Amino acid sequence: MENRNSQPVVEVCSENLDLGSGAALTRLKAAGLNLQVHYLACTEQCELCSRRPFLWLDDELVAGRDAADLWLQLTRRLPPLRG
Repeated sequence: MENRNSQPVVEVCSENLDLGSGAALTRLKAAGLNLQVHYLACTEQCELCSRRPFLWLDDELVAGRDAADLWLQLTRRLPPLRG
């Protein structure tokens, strides 16, 4: 999905929310970032989706071992979260 402005675009598979991507998304929203969030029925990453939390950030797949690791990966990619 093309990002036409400065808002980060997050795409999340609704089937992966309980595996940890939902927790990371909640933290992103709580951080007060201006995000475009798109919930998708499927992101065609079924093998990964069944094992690890992940989401797409500006067309880049970001995955973690668990919700905490996914959050760490996101903080490395979003400068406002690094502080």
